[in-house]
Amino acid sequence: MTTSETSPHRFLPPEGSYAPAILLAWPHADTDWMPILDRVDRCYRDITEALTSLEIPVLIVHPDADEIRRSLPSTVAKSVMPFNFMTNDTWTRDYGQITVKDNDNWIACDFKFNGWGLKFAADRDNLVTSALHNAGIIGGGYEN
Repeated sequence: MTTSETSPHRFLPPEGSYAPAILLAWPHADTDWMPILDRVDRCYRDITEALTSLEIPVLIVHPDADEIRRSLPSTVAKSVMPFNFMTNDTWTRDYGQITVKDNDNWIACDFKFNGWGLKFAADRDNLVTSALHNAGIIGGGYEN
């Protein structure tokens, strides 16, 4: 059964269309970025500053996201929502929710990333979307 058969009004908005926030999984010591963590951290700070300067809210996922937020300049931190959670990796396009629209309702679709054919661990990453939903951060509908 195809999605159009179950809901003919459901569609995936194009990349670049409205999003209420940007999801960033911040690098930490238990990711592949460990050898250059200081440089990558600086890059993520620059990305976060650029997004918030455009008034785009940023949702940061990190084992100590509260500390990351506290370390940002106040003008940046006010547009950052921290979510304390352990991840395997930072590439949220591999495991973050895919949000579709069904009539006037937004639905966060959770899926399971296989770590490129089990080449890389993704067990923590695969819990991010459901944890955000269970915490009430991802609103609207939810499909697993």
